[in-house]
Amino acid sequence: MKDYFKLFFVAGLLLTPLMVRSQISNVQVAAEGEQIIITYDYAVQAESIDDIVVTYTTGDSAETKEAVQVTGDVHGITAGTGKRIVWSPLSESTSFSAENLVINLTGVRDKMKQEQCDNSLKLAGQFLSDKDYESAITYYNEMLECASCNCNPKDIEYATGQLRLAQKDMNISGAKDKFHISYLFDMATAEGGSSMHGVSAFLLRNKGVGVYASFRSDKSFYNQTGQTSYYEDDETLKSVDAGDGLGASEDHYGMQPTANRRVSSWLFSTGITAKLVHTEYASAFLYGGLGIGSNSIGKEYHVTERGYASDEWLTDGVRNLFLSPEAGVMANIYDYFSVMAGVKYPLPLASS
Repeated sequence: MKDYFKLFFVAGLLLTPLMVRSQISNVQVAAEGEQIIITYDYAVQAESIDDIVVTYTTGDSAETKEAVQVTGDVHGITAGTGKRIVWSPLSESTSFSAENLVINLTGVRDKMKQEQCDNSLKLAGQFLSDKDYESAITYYNEMLECASCNCNPKDIEYATGQLRLAQKDMNISGAKDKFHISYLFDMATAEGGSSMHGVSAFLLRNKGVGVYASFRSDKSFYNQTGQTSYYEDDETLKSVDAGDGLGASEDHYGMQPTANRRVSSWLFSTGITAKLVHTEYASAFLYGGLGIGSNSIGKEYHVTERGYASDEWLTDGVRNLFLSPEAGVMANIYDYFSVMAGVKYPLPLASS
């Protein structure tokens, strides 16, 4: 009786199709004595599998039964090839028949492990939305470092991305206030004169309001001007030997204006800054403030004195004072390089 069963049993296995899930492939079945050997390959996809359940139908019955007497790679499985399951069907029922036998391998997830993964992911997400980045990072790491949890690959991929986001946001939120000193270029002056150059100092606060101050002027402001001397009207002029071999000569002083003139401008401004956006690599700040400046008129004179002659620039005085409201945007890149751009609108205060 047993020999007949074995022969019929093997024939039933070889002629009956196997139904398996897509993560389980390359299923091979063989009979060894009264046992059935099932080998398979397991490739991890979107969801993890912890256990393999072997079910079957046999004969003319549509009832699906679970194989109980199974050993081998059925619990706590990991990805790989050549997985092996040993099934002893006669240990379950001595009346077992292999006629029309259909075997199905089903991968199942351990509920407790999945709950642990889900809870870590849920708590981390809640802390991240509450901007408690340190707690969020703790729970994301707890999930990613739990090897026994066997969390779903899609959840691991998501948690890895969220962990990077939490770390970046924590670095941004914890960024220190920055103090920057930078070169300043102003394309035009209030009088339409030369462009201005100067320096700006910014205190950029990650939270709250910062401050800034700047000073700029055109080149006519800082170019050295000649110094001239002159005599009061009631001073007695004396003959002086100029050392030119011509003897003493009549004292003479004269200032004759030339056609050359220039505008000299300066502007000092100060105001506040406010963070507009902060990313991992760059930050943008709004700035706005008020400046005060002046435009002076300089004229060139041909000066003669005691036989000597030179051309000198003299400032006739402040032509006008002006206020200059200004606003713009400053970008701070990698915390090292800063660029600012804005507009100003000079408002005359006084003229002379």
